[in-house]
Amino acid sequence: MPALVDEEHLIHLQMSRLCESFPSLFNKPGVRPWNQKIFAQWASGPGATSGSRWAAAFVLGVWNGVSVGRDRWFGKRPYRVPEFDVVQAMGAWDHQHAAAFIAWCSKPFWP
Repeated sequence: MPALVDEEHLIHLQMSRLCESFPSLFNKPGVRPWNQKIFAQWASGPGATSGSRWAAAFVLGVWNGVSVGRDRWFGKRPYRVPEFDVVQAMGAWDHQHAAAFIAWCSKPFWP
């Protein structure tokens, strides 16, 4: 049992680090410790900018694998996180956000 707990803890740390690679997600609710529902709730609220919302959509896409359509729980009420769109995201992001995305693309992982 401890091995499963350690593995889950490492996965959550990995997700926290991914979030923190995007400047607009640093110290946001649900980032550390990682909690996808709290994070999605924050990303759905008025405090999120277009850049941070796209970063959140990307992170939640990584967390959930390729969740589209009805399997994408974070796009449904009470959440309003859009499905990740790389063209829209790159148009909204500054260099630091784009670099965080490109860094993940060069060494992708899925929990």
